[in-house]
Amino acid sequence: GTLNYRVQDFRLIGFALGSIHVRSGTAFGGNTEMYISEIQNDARQSAWTSGLLNPPVSFTIEDSKVGLGTGKNFNRTLRGCIPTTMTLTLAQNEPITCEMNYVAQWLELGSGASTSVTAPGNRPYLWSDSLLTIGGSNILTAKEITFELDQTTQSPHYLTGSRVISTPFRENRSYTVNVTLDSESEIIKVLYDQYFFGGSSFNMTLDLNADAKAGVTGSQH
Repeated sequence: GTLNYRVQDFRLIGFALGSIHVRSGTAFGGNTEMYISEIQNDARQSAWTSGLLNPPVSFTIEDSKVGLGTGKNFNRTLRGCIPTTMTLTLAQNEPITCEMNYVAQWLELGSGASTSVTAPGNRPYLWSDSLLTIGGSNILTAKEITFELDQTTQSPHYLTGSRVISTPFRENRSYTVNVTLDSESEIIKVLYDQYFFGGSSFNMTLDLNADAKAGVTGSQH
């Protein structure tokens, strides 16, 4: 399936990369900080699973349509979901969006009550919360940036007499970044001469830093 949403936090990207670590306390300014780091696909993906194919951490998605009257809801609960590709899109004057493609272990249909949820209170990230840096220079004329993470996930259907997928596993992870610049930007010639034509290596940082909501110390970063 595919899930499109406006980004309020990066937990789902944490599921895609493999590791989310939360730290808090006075050593961090009294704030709670969430660190996301990648786990190599040949390393142990989850401390709660075992087996030869090393399955990653999964989650559940509930798609619920509420109807009037008892037993008239339409619920689809997808269990054992893992991201396959994730694409962040940052476009001028727009909220930052994410498209997540996923594979699930199985689907349950129902008509009962929807699961109660509490919506997060922090505002979605906006295009103005982002800053792209290439080779130590801020790219101030970027009009659109896309960042794609592809896990090359395999969800095999073996000859077992079942339509349920077997344990999914990941192969080589790849990253793709596309940047659209103003056509009159002077940085284009520098990027072309030094990095494309010249062949120099460079570091690139995409910083997403939103202001904190009222009453919360620190920032969304």
